[in-house]
Amino acid sequence: ISIISDEGLILYQSPAVKYLLGYEETEMIGQSITSYVRKKDINLFLDSLKNSPVDQETMDMEFSIRKKDGTWIILESRVRLVKDLFISGFTMIINSRDVTENRSLMHKIVAEKNIAQAANKSKSIFLANMSHELKTPLNSLLGYCRLLQMEKAGPVNDKQREFLSIIQES
Repeated sequence: ISIISDEGLILYQSPAVKYLLGYEETEMIGQSITSYVRKKDINLFLDSLKNSPVDQETMDMEFSIRKKDGTWIILESRVRLVKDLFISGFTMIINSRDVTENRSLMHKIVAEKNIAQAANKSKSIFLANMSHELKTPLNSLLGYCRLLQMEKAGPVNDKQREFLSIIQES
């Protein structure tokens, strides 16, 4: 849980920040939240806050934040803007959780799904082509087999007739 002023200054960090980001809970106090949020997410973060009504329902947002060791994680946060009784503004109460691994798994699943769909499409195309490629010559063989059985090309002995029947039944 974090409490942030309407100017973006961190007013409070719960002890969980040590586990989540590696900072001591007092280490971030007084710092601007924008110095921790990934640059590409700052405008999205600030715009979401500007467009949110004070003392209304919470809003959900996702943004990347820098840990003390310099790595980035993705936070899924519920944010509520609350009228501050002590200043003429509002404070943000933010409850966050790390969803980095979930997002990574989701991207992998989507990539694997796309690969599987492409493989399935290739298989279907291959089978359709092979079916056509096999049907045409097999139909010709069956046609010639019938002609031979009808003795259109000349007489057929019993052994040949037996072989032609095997071909026809297969």
